[in-house]
Amino acid sequence: SMIIGDLLTDLCITAGITHLAGVEMSRTLVLLISHLVVILPLCMLRSFTSLSYSSYSGLAGLLYTAIFMTIRWADGSYAEGGEFNNSTSPTIMFTAGNHSAHSDSEPFDVKGTFPLKALVLISILTNSYHCHYNAPKFYRELKDCTPDRWSTLVYGAFTAAFLINAIFMVAGFMTFGRFCKGIILNNYAHDDSLATFSRFTIAISIICGYPLFVEGFRTCVFEMCKVQNPEQDQKDQVAIFTIFMACAAAMMFTDAGLVTAVLGALLGSFIVYVFPCWMFRAMRRKELEQYPDEDIGSDYHAAGTLSVVGALLGVVGAVVVIFRE
Repeated sequence: SMIIGDLLTDLCITAGITHLAGVEMSRTLVLLISHLVVILPLCMLRSFTSLSYSSYSGLAGLLYTAIFMTIRWADGSYAEGGEFNNSTSPTIMFTAGNHSAHSDSEPFDVKGTFPLKALVLISILTNSYHCHYNAPKFYRELKDCTPDRWSTLVYGAFTAAFLINAIFMVAGFMTFGRFCKGIILNNYAHDDSLATFSRFTIAISIICGYPLFVEGFRTCVFEMCKVQNPEQDQKDQVAIFTIFMACAAAMMFTDAGLVTAVLGALLGSFIVYVFPCWMFRAMRRKELEQYPDEDIGSDYHAAGTLSVVGALLGVVGAVVVIFRE
């Protein structure tokens, strides 16, 4: 929701849409309109079959964005003296004071960075594990599924994701340096046609894929509440509540980078380290109930230690991220 709000607001500015029915086209208004008029009706569809191809448009948008960011880094459009360096766009804050994107008291390759800031990157990277709850579903739905085919799929998908995100990180940092925003597209000028098309494609793919995320969340809610075969009214109520809360949160928080890092530090650490250890220890205790003469094993205690370490890493990472701001 935060990404949608930022991207659509920038697109409205590019299109010259500053007011709607006499009301300023602010980010808050954009969020309200997009969620009530577009996203909510999509989430209340009886079938999401028509949205199944949104993943292809999303992939195309990501590939295009990686290419355009590389082009802008290579052609120096945002460097000192570049075409967009003196842009008046409010999203390009690095131009304030007539400093270029690379202006810094000391270059990064000279002063480096503080070791604790590495925890910020780690916190963001752990978000990659948040989708693993879908792994069993994907495994079941994979055609002619075997462990080898599944391994090929996983290794290929993660390698591709790593390469694309590496391009985003390198091209973004080499273009804007320490002025990179949580949503890197916010750094690019409103009159940059390549950036405008990227904003459009990413926004469309996120909006079309939004109902799929809501459906996954809704399914988890019903499972947690032990509701089998929920009525359509119940599904609609959960969808409305979810969209309302997501929209409200996006209005309250504007720094997507901060939110991503904090959630990555806390949720990522618990999903990677804590929850699996708890599950293993619970399974081990059930085994001992059936076979009480067996030794509990050192791995049981190791799992407990790992869960504590993981929780500490999550808390420390979140604290570092928050106080960094």
